[in-house]
Amino acid sequence: MTDQKLTCRVLRMRQLASTPYSIGYLPVSATTIWRWIKEGTFPKGHKIGPKTTIWYESEVKNWLEDQSSGTKSNQYLTIKF
Repeated sequence: MTDQKLTCRVLRMRQLASTPYSIGYLPVSATTIWRWIKEGTFPKGHKIGPKTTIWYESEVKNWLEDQSSGTKSNQYLTIKF
């Protein structure tokens, strides 16, 4: 049996959101992302501490693909841009 390492990239809010000084994974502010989460239109993320939430890059990529294809998922609603 071979050892296989599972690599999974995680993103924090500062990597997801854009600011006037940096370009994030998404072209929106942290406030917009938190609003989408509250509305159920963006993946909730995973709490790993009292003030730390992470998102698996694969979940964000799947969300982006769903947005561009117009596919609705049970996990979140489609956002109209």
